[in-house]
Amino acid sequence: HRLVPPDIDADEELLSIQEEVTRQGYIRNYRAQRMTKDGKRITIDLSRTIIRSPHGEILGSTAIIKDVTEKMELEQRIYNTEKLASIGILAAGVAHEINNPLAVILGFTDLLLERFQPGTQEYEDLKMIEANANQAKKTVENMLGFARITEGLEEFVDVDQALNTVIKIVRNTLMTKKVEVALHIPVSLPKVRCDSREFQQVIFNLINNSFAAMEPGGGKLTISVRRQEDSVQIAVEDTGKGIPDKIKPRIFDPFFTTKKVGEGTGLGLSLCYGIIKKYGGKIEFSSTCREDNPHRPSGTKFVISLPVHDTGESLEES
Repeated sequence: HRLVPPDIDADEELLSIQEEVTRQGYIRNYRAQRMTKDGKRITIDLSRTIIRSPHGEILGSTAIIKDVTEKMELEQRIYNTEKLASIGILAAGVAHEINNPLAVILGFTDLLLERFQPGTQEYEDLKMIEANANQAKKTVENMLGFARITEGLEEFVDVDQALNTVIKIVRNTLMTKKVEVALHIPVSLPKVRCDSREFQQVIFNLINNSFAAMEPGGGKLTISVRRQEDSVQIAVEDTGKGIPDKIKPRIFDPFFTTKKVGEGTGLGLSLCYGIIKKYGGKIEFSSTCREDNPHRPSGTKFVISLPVHDTGESLEES
């Protein structure tokens, strides 16, 4: 199978390694990307040293390859957590500064609308101002929500009930976007430690991302839950276009988005990450993108793990 990802020039990389080894006699912790047999991308550290005889003749070389994928992911999670905290403080300040003039704009727009009849040019211009101001207001609300991820009420959430509530909210959207939904929720699930409103917001954000990924033709959305030792895992999986390898390291970055201007703030996944981490949980993902793997089915799967409230008993599938 192919060891080097398709977006990396294998010959150029090999030449770079050989030149370094020839020049110094060794190379230490050369970081590279490789592919496993099942197509997963991993990060490795390569060290290689030339072995010489007492007379200086090259007898061969030794090489050590370490899989540092988990180490890199841990470092990235720590970095994301620290960045979320600092940007949250900034977002709160900026949001409050913008909110006040927006309130004035919307207030006076409302007063002026009473002076003109619908259908007049003045009325239509004012409605456009109102619509754009409301869009800005929505962005501000998202920023304030991002800043508030350090708060929240810790309670014990019924996962089954919370998931079904979200599905009821998006049921009409499922039909209009031609998305088939499959729910796999065991009976007798233990409750998880989280804020119910925030938990539903996380699921709602993930589902909305799946909707966008499956446009315009629709697809299948699968939500499955299982008990895993002292946590409950909630998986949200879609058959959308997938996430390209080149942007995977950035998807939890605040304000990072691939959507057009005005269609998203880039805070959705950052909010999810911050909320889940706040309650001692984890959020991970795997994705196959058509442009990176044209011969494999595309799609994305997010898995949330949250600590349970009690041990419960063995689960039966409903």
